This record gives sequence, C-alpha cells and structure tokens, in this order.
Amino acid sequence: MSIFSSAAVRALAPHLVDLVKGVLPLFTPEREAAEAPPEQVDDVQQRQISELQQAATLQATAIRELAERSEASMRALEAELARQKRLTQAALAVAVVAALLAVWALLR
Repeated sequence: MSIFSSAAVRALAPHLVDLVKGVLPLFTPEREAAEAPPEQVDDVQQRQISELQQAATLQATAIRELAERSEASMRALEAELARQKRLTQAALAVAVVAALLAVWALLR
C-alpha cells in the first residue's frame, strides 16, 4: 500500500500550508541583533527566544493535530479493510457453494 494513498493525501492536505509556514523564517533577523547597540542586544535575544518558543508551540500544535487526523484516517481505513475482508469471505463462500452445486449437477 502506497504511503501516498488518497486518504493520506486528504488527511495531510489541509496542513500543508501550516507546515510550509513552519519552515519559513519567522524570527528576528541576525543582522538586527548584530546591528543593535550593546544595551539592546539582550532585548533582541530575548525577542528571538520568545519567537522561537512561539514557533515551537505552533509546530507542536500542528503536529498533534496532524497526528490526530492521521490516526482517525487509519481507523477509518482499518474499518474499511475489515468490511472488505468480510465481503471477500462471503464471496468465497458463495463461489464454493456454486462449485459444489456444479460438481453435484455433473455427477447426477
């Protein structure tokens, strides 16, 4: 089974924008920290740390939501697989009965 099944793609599609936003630079540029006066370097670093913490929190939330949706998709796929197995077993039973009836009719 391909990892890129339609159910997996549908589950991941709404989160692609969030994932792309997560890898784009969201932080205070390094040159701003380098160009800041010595008394403001701590403020710039503090702001960078805060931005990093916020980005990590947002990514953790997005990953958690993605995991929940993936888990729900997997449960739905497993339920469909169980249904397909039952249908296959029923079809096999009908085929066996039909084959036995055909053999019985030939021997009679």
